[in-house]
Amino acid sequence: MLQEYLNSSRSKSRSRKSLLNPARWLCGSGSNQDSESSDASLEKDVADVIRPFNFLDDDPEYRSSVAFMTFRFSAVLDVEKLRKALEEVFQLEGYHELGARIRLNDRGKLEHHIPFRYDDARPAFTWSHKLFPIKIEEHPEISKLPDGSKHTTPTMYTGVESWKDCLYPSKALPSKLQDYLTADISPITVHIASFEDATLLTLAFPHVVMDAVAASYLLKTWAAVTAGHREAIPPFMHDSNRDIVKEIIDSMSLVRFLGTLVADWTQYPKQDWRFICLPSEYVSRLKADAMDDCGGQYLSEGDVLGAWRNRLIAKACNWPLDKPILMLQYYSLHGVLDELPPGRAFIGNWVAKMFVMTTTREIIEGSIGEAALHIRNSLKQQRTREQAEAFLTMQSQRKIMMFGEHDQAFVGLSNIARAGLNKLDFSGAVVGEGSGLPVHLHSDFFVSSSLKLRNVGPIFGQDASGNWWMSWVMRSEAWPRVEQQLARESGVRIV
Repeated sequence: MLQEYLNSSRSKSRSRKSLLNPARWLCGSGSNQDSESSDASLEKDVADVIRPFNFLDDDPEYRSSVAFMTFRFSAVLDVEKLRKALEEVFQLEGYHELGARIRLNDRGKLEHHIPFRYDDARPAFTWSHKLFPIKIEEHPEISKLPDGSKHTTPTMYTGVESWKDCLYPSKALPSKLQDYLTADISPITVHIASFEDATLLTLAFPHVVMDAVAASYLLKTWAAVTAGHREAIPPFMHDSNRDIVKEIIDSMSLVRFLGTLVADWTQYPKQDWRFICLPSEYVSRLKADAMDDCGGQYLSEGDVLGAWRNRLIAKACNWPLDKPILMLQYYSLHGVLDELPPGRAFIGNWVAKMFVMTTTREIIEGSIGEAALHIRNSLKQQRTREQAEAFLTMQSQRKIMMFGEHDQAFVGLSNIARAGLNKLDFSGAVVGEGSGLPVHLHSDFFVSSSLKLRNVGPIFGQDASGNWWMSWVMRSEAWPRVEQQLARESGVRIV
């Protein structure tokens, strides 16, 4: 059955034109590319429903980013079944709008141009499929992607930038906001790489469209439709009027702080993005020790890993002990605001920022438990409706939220483990043997901004083998010192 499917897929990939890839510049990647397009497609369609982006989505930070998530499955997935299921998803309430074309109006604001219906000429999403007639371990680059095996030693993955175009061919697929503004294409792109024994499924989208939690609802709905389990689809929360803010907090002037960031860029122009894998036993010990440090008070793995990572960064960057540090943490407003009740799907960027002030001395000389508790208590204080509304007020007024001293260091963290992306189940599309659960999640961004923040990155959560994954970007000169710290504390494997 498996071999028959592979042979059939090869035949289809050579002969069938994709119904889901209308733009000429998408040609050349994958097997389902259509080279026909027309400049007329860029004209406004009178049947389109036009809605402005809300201020949370149309954010300068998000405008500069196109996100992609790659899921590695140790099974062959039925690509045609996946495509048809995704087409069904876009017929569901709420998800139809996700195929809206992105446009700029005369005032420079982003707008959703929602097609009345999707068809071959104006598909709901861009679809790309590449078939490799080899086993995944035979591919020179993709074979380096983690395979989900259980780790026993902290492991650092280097050279992850070289994975990008293998997982998501940006020369052929949209990778910056301008690509979406100048073509009649959906903001949702799916690229699938099929091997004889594995499948890589990549979902890409401009960050202005949604955040990681919203993307998880799309993916879970897609998986449920693929498996024929419509009862598992979460109800959709649809509310286009999301300006619910009331309060105002003043922010600092950013001029001198931005000067500090530019000075760091000038002195250390090179930076690297690396992935860190920590065995479950290692994280359990970290958490137990941290809770002992603060008298047994509860700490989550995210609290502890955030404090542990911040200490590594502060030491590696050789910041003076009296240097102030601004810790920025992103958190979901889902469940914080009554308008975002738990368990209901949504699309968009419902993310707020929490700020914690500290110093290098507190991070390095204090215990990890104390630092983690400081973060947790700050999150409790700031993760309230009143604080969320204050944040939204500032966003609506285009105030940039950044507090503290002009010469402070900066670290940022987002914990997307709660999105449950590692538990995504596409068993409904498995051909032959194998699991529909991903063995690895790789997430990254294409960033078009000239000034890129450093010391920022997400905690992904646990994979199927219990390993914890996180990543961050840092100046290149600092990474060897992280390696040395890990080698002294517990040993480290560099890949």
